[in-house]
Amino acid sequence: MRPFPPQFRHVLSSSVYPLPPQTWRRSQPTDRLKLVEQPLRDVSTAEEVRWAALFAAVVEQLCYQENLPPPAWTRASRYYLPEPWYAGAKTERMHRLYEETTPDILKQHNIMVGDRLLQRV
Repeated sequence: MRPFPPQFRHVLSSSVYPLPPQTWRRSQPTDRLKLVEQPLRDVSTAEEVRWAALFAAVVEQLCYQENLPPPAWTRASRYYLPEPWYAGAKTERMHRLYEETTPDILKQHNIMVGDRLLQRV
């Protein structure tokens, strides 16, 4: 498995969301909701807002995949971006790929990252 791209590693190591990579998959299914029950810390910059929306969408998607109820905080309006964010995609070709492969829950949050990001959680 390839490591997270540098722009993801920076944020994953920040305090926006304190869930280390692959913690979800390594945890016991019965403990997974405990990992995500606390809401994200307040954010202020545009970059932090995008990353917070991404993390909320990922938590919601992971819960959906496990037939678990997502935490209520993931549905707060602040976690739905007004414009699509193509995280790490610099070309129109990548934009189209992300639009085609991003799971629906992430698309609802206007987060376009493709489907490979979830393999690393």
